[in-house]
Amino acid sequence: MIELAKKWFGEQPLGFVDIGARGGVHSLVQPIARFVDVLGFEPDKNACAGLNATIGPWSYLRFLQVALSHRAGVATLWHCAASTNDSLRPVSHFVDRYKMVKFAQTGSEEIQTETLDRVLADIPEQGEFLKIDTQGTEYEILCGARRTLKERTAAIYCEVEFAQIYRGQKLFGDVEVFLREHGFSFLGFDNMSYRSRTPWKGRERLLHADALFIKDPIEQEHMSVRQTQVAAMACLLCGYGDFAKEIMER
Repeated sequence: MIELAKKWFGEQPLGFVDIGARGGVHSLVQPIARFVDVLGFEPDKNACAGLNATIGPWSYLRFLQVALSHRAGVATLWHCAASTNDSLRPVSHFVDRYKMVKFAQTGSEEIQTETLDRVLADIPEQGEFLKIDTQGTEYEILCGARRTLKERTAAIYCEVEFAQIYRGQKLFGDVEVFLREHGFSFLGFDNMSYRSRTPWKGRERLLHADALFIKDPIEQEHMSVRQTQVAAMACLLCGYGDFAKEIMER
């Protein structure tokens, strides 16, 4: 993998956008870190400042104190008992139903939002691989990135939900249909998270997971060599070696 990364991204590093980066750059691209330019988004001022003070193995690393959505404007940020669960959507009845104490609402504030398309308009090398985990607003962020999805992005690693943890949020089916309409194929899930009301040994309810979507060079016409390389590398990083091999053979 390292040799491929050096060959493909040695002169022009992979443009990785980490949306919802409070915990630091996602480990997904860690294996090829020195060939990756990272642009992260974290709307909390102190958390963003702390992230920008970190040093890592990346080719380039920068975090923006920006809240992304489907449009630029003013929105309400809802705070939760655990700050990692803060969202632009209030929590739903699932918090009480499944005793999700870390999601308990503690307050709110007004913040400015922006779209990914507008932020990346002056950063042409970014947006090739997107990671999105924003507690219920992933669909809206994708809606605000239509131009990026069309012109730059070849792979997306996105948290998806199967129940409305946050009120009115779009679920996996909505995200999958939207991305399919924009030329992306769903490959599979990682980190499937379940919840039960009681500690019994039966089956629990699937609440959320991470999902990988790529533009499939086998199905898509007019993909550039660069986009094909990004798609293949995303497959390798996520463990889809056979699919990556098929792409490279093509």
